[in-house]
Amino acid sequence: MRRYSDFLALYKHLVAQYEGTIVPPPPPKDAMGTGLMKFKSGGEEITPFIERRGAALGRFIARVAAHPTLAGDEVLKLFLTTEGKLPKPKATGAGLLAKLTGYTESDEFFDSKVREMDVLESELKKMHAAAEGLVSRRKELATSTVAFAEAFGGLAEAEEMPSLTRAMHQLSDVEAKVAKLHSKQVRSD
Repeated sequence: MRRYSDFLALYKHLVAQYEGTIVPPPPPKDAMGTGLMKFKSGGEEITPFIERRGAALGRFIARVAAHPTLAGDEVLKLFLTTEGKLPKPKATGAGLLAKLTGYTESDEFFDSKVREMDVLESELKKMHAAAEGLVSRRKELATSTVAFAEAFGGLAEAEEMPSLTRAMHQLSDVEAKVAKLHSKQVRSD
Protein backbone atom coordinates (compact mmCIF):
# COMPACT_ATOMS: atom_id res chain seq x y z
CA MET A 1 0.00 0.00 0.00
CA ARG A 2 3.01 2.29 -0.32
CA ARG A 3 3.35 5.08 -2.83
CA TYR A 4 6.19 5.40 -5.33
CA SER A 5 7.58 8.33 -3.32
CA ASP A 6 8.02 5.96 -0.34
CA PHE A 7 10.17 3.64 -2.44
CA LEU A 8 12.16 6.61 -3.73
CA ALA A 9 12.68 7.87 -0.16
CA LEU A 10 13.95 4.42 0.87
CA TYR A 11 16.37 4.42 -2.07
CA LYS A 12 17.66 7.91 -1.20
CA HIS A 13 18.14 6.89 2.44
CA LEU A 14 20.13 3.79 1.46
CA VAL A 15 22.34 5.73 -0.96
CA ALA A 16 23.08 8.37 1.69
CA GLN A 17 23.60 5.82 4.47
CA TYR A 18 25.83 3.38 2.54
CA GLU A 19 28.26 5.48 0.53
CA GLY A 20 30.40 3.38 -1.78
CA THR A 21 27.80 0.58 -1.92
CA ILE A 22 25.88 -0.01 -5.12
CA VAL A 23 22.24 0.32 -4.17
CA PRO A 24 19.83 -1.22 -6.68
CA PRO A 25 17.85 1.68 -8.22
CA PRO A 26 14.06 1.79 -8.14
CA PRO A 27 12.21 1.69 -11.45
CA PRO A 28 12.00 5.10 -13.12
CA LYS A 29 8.97 7.25 -12.50
CA ASP A 30 6.47 7.15 -15.34
CA ALA A 31 4.46 10.36 -15.12
CA MET A 32 2.65 9.63 -18.37
CA GLY A 33 1.57 6.16 -17.22
CA THR A 34 0.48 7.50 -13.85
CA GLY A 35 -1.58 10.27 -15.44
CA LEU A 36 -3.23 7.96 -17.96
CA MET A 37 -3.99 5.43 -15.24
CA LYS A 38 -5.74 8.04 -13.08
CA PHE A 39 -7.60 9.50 -16.07
CA LYS A 40 -8.86 6.18 -17.47
CA SER A 41 -9.68 4.29 -14.31
CA GLY A 42 -10.57 7.03 -11.91
CA GLY A 43 -7.90 5.57 -9.63
CA GLU A 44 -10.07 2.63 -8.50
CA GLU A 45 -9.30 -0.46 -10.58
CA ILE A 46 -6.06 -2.34 -11.25
CA THR A 47 -4.69 -1.53 -14.70
CA PRO A 48 -1.78 -3.09 -16.64
CA PHE A 49 0.29 -0.03 -15.69
CA ILE A 50 -0.32 -0.65 -11.98
CA GLU A 51 0.56 -4.32 -12.40
CA ARG A 52 3.82 -3.46 -14.21
CA ARG A 53 4.74 -0.80 -11.65
CA GLY A 54 3.93 -3.16 -8.76
CA ALA A 55 6.07 -5.92 -10.26
CA ALA A 56 8.97 -3.50 -10.86
CA LEU A 57 8.76 -2.14 -7.30
CA GLY A 58 8.57 -5.72 -5.99
CA ARG A 59 11.79 -6.57 -7.88
CA PHE A 60 13.41 -3.44 -6.44
CA ILE A 61 12.53 -4.42 -2.85
CA ALA A 62 13.60 -8.03 -3.43
CA ARG A 63 17.00 -6.89 -4.75
CA VAL A 64 17.49 -4.50 -1.81
CA ALA A 65 16.41 -7.12 0.76
CA ALA A 66 18.76 -9.70 -0.80
CA HIS A 67 21.75 -7.31 -0.72
CA PRO A 68 24.19 -8.50 2.00
CA THR A 69 25.02 -4.98 3.20
CA LEU A 70 21.58 -3.38 2.92
CA ALA A 71 19.50 -6.24 4.32
CA GLY A 72 20.24 -5.28 7.94
CA ASP A 73 19.25 -1.62 7.60
CA GLU A 74 16.74 -0.50 10.25
CA VAL A 75 14.87 1.82 7.87
CA LEU A 76 14.45 -1.03 5.39
CA LYS A 77 13.05 -3.21 8.18
CA LEU A 78 10.61 -0.42 9.10
CA PHE A 79 9.65 -0.05 5.45
CA LEU A 80 8.85 -3.75 5.18
CA THR A 81 7.05 -4.17 8.53
CA THR A 82 5.06 -0.95 8.97
CA GLU A 83 2.95 1.34 6.86
CA GLY A 84 4.20 4.54 8.52
CA LYS A 85 6.26 7.26 6.85
CA LEU A 86 9.99 6.80 6.62
CA PRO A 87 12.48 9.28 8.08
CA LYS A 88 13.54 11.85 5.48
CA PRO A 89 16.94 11.26 3.87
CA LYS A 90 19.72 13.74 4.42
CA ALA A 91 19.34 16.72 2.12
CA THR A 92 22.22 17.34 -0.29
CA GLY A 93 22.93 20.08 -2.81
CA ALA A 94 22.69 17.48 -5.55
CA GLY A 95 18.93 17.16 -5.04
CA LEU A 96 18.03 20.19 -7.16
CA LEU A 97 20.46 19.17 -9.89
CA ALA A 98 18.99 15.66 -9.90
CA LYS A 99 15.48 17.08 -10.28
CA LEU A 100 16.55 19.33 -13.15
CA THR A 101 18.52 16.69 -15.05
CA GLY A 102 16.38 13.68 -14.20
CA TYR A 103 19.50 11.80 -13.10
CA THR A 104 19.22 10.66 -9.49
CA GLU A 105 22.03 8.18 -8.97
CA SER A 106 25.57 9.19 -8.20
CA ASP A 107 28.09 6.88 -6.70
CA GLU A 108 31.04 8.56 -5.02
CA PHE A 109 33.05 5.32 -5.06
CA PHE A 110 32.90 5.08 -8.85
CA ASP A 111 33.46 8.82 -9.25
CA SER A 112 36.65 8.55 -7.19
CA LYS A 113 37.77 5.54 -9.24
CA VAL A 114 37.20 7.51 -12.46
CA ARG A 115 39.34 10.33 -11.07
CA GLU A 116 42.05 7.83 -10.13
CA MET A 117 41.96 6.35 -13.63
CA ASP A 118 42.33 9.83 -15.15
CA VAL A 119 45.38 10.52 -12.98
CA LEU A 120 46.81 7.09 -13.81
CA GLU A 121 46.28 7.67 -17.53
CA SER A 122 48.09 11.01 -17.30
CA GLU A 123 51.02 9.43 -15.44
CA LEU A 124 51.21 6.54 -17.93
CA LYS A 125 51.32 9.00 -20.84
CA LYS A 126 54.24 10.78 -19.16
CA MET A 127 56.01 7.47 -18.60
CA HIS A 128 55.44 6.49 -22.26
CA ALA A 129 56.95 9.80 -23.42
CA ALA A 130 59.97 9.23 -21.14
CA ALA A 131 60.43 5.69 -22.51
CA GLU A 132 60.30 7.01 -26.08
CA GLY A 133 62.95 9.60 -25.15
CA LEU A 134 65.13 6.84 -23.66
CA VAL A 135 64.89 4.79 -26.87
CA SER A 136 65.80 7.84 -28.93
CA ARG A 137 68.88 8.52 -26.75
CA ARG A 138 69.96 4.88 -26.98
CA LYS A 139 69.74 5.05 -30.79
CA GLU A 140 71.96 8.13 -30.72
CA LEU A 141 74.36 6.37 -28.34
CA ALA A 142 74.58 3.30 -30.60
CA THR A 143 75.28 5.48 -33.66
CA SER A 144 77.91 7.51 -31.79
CA THR A 145 79.60 4.38 -30.44
CA VAL A 146 79.85 2.91 -33.96
CA ALA A 147 81.34 6.18 -35.23
CA PHE A 148 83.84 6.21 -32.33
CA ALA A 149 84.87 2.57 -32.95
CA GLU A 150 85.46 3.28 -36.66
CA ALA A 151 87.41 6.48 -35.96
CA PHE A 152 89.53 4.80 -33.27
CA GLY A 153 90.22 1.86 -35.63
CA GLY A 154 91.43 4.36 -38.25
CA LEU A 155 93.64 6.03 -35.67
CA ALA A 156 95.08 2.60 -34.74
CA GLU A 157 96.09 2.09 -38.38
CA ALA A 158 98.06 5.34 -38.30
CA GLU A 159 99.98 4.36 -35.13
CA GLU A 160 103.60 3.25 -35.67
CA MET A 161 104.14 1.24 -32.48
CA PRO A 162 102.85 -2.34 -33.02
CA SER A 163 101.91 -2.94 -29.33
CA LEU A 164 99.91 0.32 -29.20
CA THR A 165 98.30 -0.48 -32.56
CA ARG A 166 97.20 -3.88 -31.24
CA ALA A 167 95.77 -2.33 -28.05
CA MET A 168 93.94 0.36 -30.05
CA HIS A 169 92.42 -2.30 -32.38
CA GLN A 170 91.26 -4.28 -29.35
CA LEU A 171 89.62 -1.16 -27.89
CA SER A 172 88.02 -0.47 -31.27
CA ASP A 173 86.63 -4.05 -31.34
CA VAL A 174 85.27 -3.67 -27.79
CA GLU A 175 83.55 -0.40 -28.78
CA ALA A 176 82.02 -2.11 -31.85
CA LYS A 177 80.64 -4.87 -29.59
CA VAL A 178 79.26 -2.24 -27.20
CA ALA A 179 77.59 -0.52 -30.18
CA LYS A 180 75.95 -3.86 -31.12
CA LEU A 181 74.66 -4.24 -27.55
CA HIS A 182 73.23 -0.70 -27.66
CA SER A 183 71.52 -1.51 -30.98
CA LYS A 184 70.10 -4.74 -29.53
CA GLN A 185 68.78 -2.84 -26.49
CA VAL A 186 67.14 -0.24 -28.78
CA ARG A 187 65.33 -3.03 -30.68
CA SER A 188 64.12 -4.65 -27.44
CA ASP A 189 63.00 -1.26 -26.06
